[in-house]
Amino acid sequence: MARSDTLRSEIAQLEKKNAGLHNDLAKAQKTANDAGAVARRKQEQATRSRSDSSRRMVLSGSEREAKKAADAQKKIATVQNKIANNTKAIASKQASLRAALSTEQRAQDRQNDSRRRKEKNHAREVARLSQPAARIRYVAVQSPKPEPLRVLYLTANPEAVETTIEHPDGSIETNGVWLRVDYEVRQVKDMLRKSIYRDLVAVEHLPAATTMDLLEGLNNHRPHVVHFSGHASSWGLLMENDAGTQTGAEIDFSLLARMLGATDEPPVS
Repeated sequence: MARSDTLRSEIAQLEKKNAGLHNDLAKAQKTANDAGAVARRKQEQATRSRSDSSRRMVLSGSEREAKKAADAQKKIATVQNKIANNTKAIASKQASLRAALSTEQRAQDRQNDSRRRKEKNHAREVARLSQPAARIRYVAVQSPKPEPLRVLYLTANPEAVETTIEHPDGSIETNGVWLRVDYEVRQVKDMLRKSIYRDLVAVEHLPAATTMDLLEGLNNHRPHVVHFSGHASSWGLLMENDAGTQTGAEIDFSLLARMLGATDEPPVS
C-alpha cells in the first residue's frame, strides 16, 4: 500500500473521531447549561422560602446541581482539549499526505521519463535496422489492450433473523428477514460469464463487508465502480460489525462520500 493511501486511511479515522468528540462536547454543554439553570432557580427559591428546613433542602439541591454543572464544565474543557489535539493531528497528517503525494508524483515522473527514453531508443533502433535495405519497413505494433472495468462488489446482511413455526396440522412455516445477497452475486457473475465482454470486467467480491473492508478495497483494488448490496436508509449504509456480532455497523453517507473522494481516481458510482 502506498504511503499516501495509508495517510488517507488515518485521516479518515481521525475525522471520524473528531465527529464523536464534537457530539460529546454538545452533550456536556447541554448538561452544564441545564444544571446551571436548575441551580439558579433553586437559589432564587431558597431566598423566598420562610422555612429554615425548606431553605436548607432547596440549597442542598442547588449545590448538587451546581456541582453537576461544574463537573460538566470540566468535561467540556477535557473534550475541547482532545478536539484541539485531534485537529492538530489531522493537520499534520494532511501535510504529510501532501508531501507523500509530491514524492510519489516525482517517482512516477521518473518512471515516465525512463519509459519514454526506452521508447525513443527502440524507435531509433528500428530506424537503424531498416536503413540497409534502402526501403521502408513497417513494424507491426499491437494496439494496447483496453483496461478491464474494475468493480468492487460489497455485500452485507447483518441482523438477519429466521423463525420456524409448526402449525397444529403438522405443516412447518419458515419466516425470515434477510437478503439473498449470495444469490444476487451468483446471478451477476453468471450473466458476466455469458457476456461477450466478460474479459473486460473484473469483479472483486467482498462478502460480509465491514467499513474497513470498504476502505481497504478502495486502496487495494482502485475500482472504477463500487456496488453495495445490503440494507440502507436515508442516512447511510448498514455494514457488518468488525467485532463479528449480529448487530450491524452504521456508516453515514457524508463519511462514505469523503472515503470515496479521498482516492486518487474516485469511482464513478
